[in-house]
Amino acid sequence: MENNLANELVIKSIRYFETRRGLGYEAKTQYGSIWNDGNGSGTYFENAKKDYSKYRGINEWDLEKVIDRFEETESEVE
Repeated sequence: MENNLANELVIKSIRYFETRRGLGYEAKTQYGSIWNDGNGSGTYFENAKKDYSKYRGINEWDLEKVIDRFEETESEVE
């Protein structure tokens, strides 16, 4: 992963949901959530605290890599 900020994110849980245009998700981290609304827009980071606003600058590809890393770890446990 190229973004050091992305490396700091630890996913705690992922919630998937269906939309009329696809699959959306919210991946909760210790600093906020990684979102994709499932309607064709990009993946982004959102949080409520100003202290964590630096994570909003992580590009969608690095955010997807964080999720991929979490899903690989989860599949190894099953």
